[in-house]
Amino acid sequence: MAEVIGTVSACIGIFTFALQISNKINDLKYLCKQLTEFVSELEVLSARLELFRMTLEKLEPFEKNPTVQFAVQQSSKRFHDVEIIVQKLQRKLLVRGKPLSGPHNKWRLLNIEKRVLELIQKANKTVNEMSGDITLQVSLTRPLYSHKF
Repeated sequence: MAEVIGTVSACIGIFTFALQISNKINDLKYLCKQLTEFVSELEVLSARLELFRMTLEKLEPFEKNPTVQFAVQQSSKRFHDVEIIVQKLQRKLLVRGKPLSGPHNKWRLLNIEKRVLELIQKANKTVNEMSGDITLQVSLTRPLYSHKF
C-alpha cells in the first residue's frame, strides 16, 4: 500500500511541476501580448520553458527511479528562481496590469531596459541549467530502460 501511495505522490510531483511551468509560460505569453518591447527575448524564454516542460512530461513513466526523482527535485528548486524572475518582470513591465509602453513611459523603459534584459538572461541560464540537470541524470538512468526518452 505504501508503494502505491509513493507512486501516486511521485506522479503528482512531475504533474504539478509541469503545471507550474505551464503557468509561467502563460505569464510570459501574456507579457508578450501586452508589450511591444522585449517580445523576442520573452518568446525565447517561453519556448525554452515549453521544451523543458515537454521533456519533463516524457519522464512521468520513469519517475519512480531515484535518479529521475533527484533530477526533478533539483530542477524544481532551480525553477523557483525562474518564478521569482517572471514576477519581477511583471512588476517592471506592467503597471496595474497594463503595459509600460507609450511615449509617456519611454524614459522609464530606457531606464529599466538593461535590468529587464539581465533578468531574462538569468532566467534563460537557469532553464538551461535545469535542462542540463535532467539530461545528465536521465543519461545515467537511460541504460536501465529499453524505452526511449
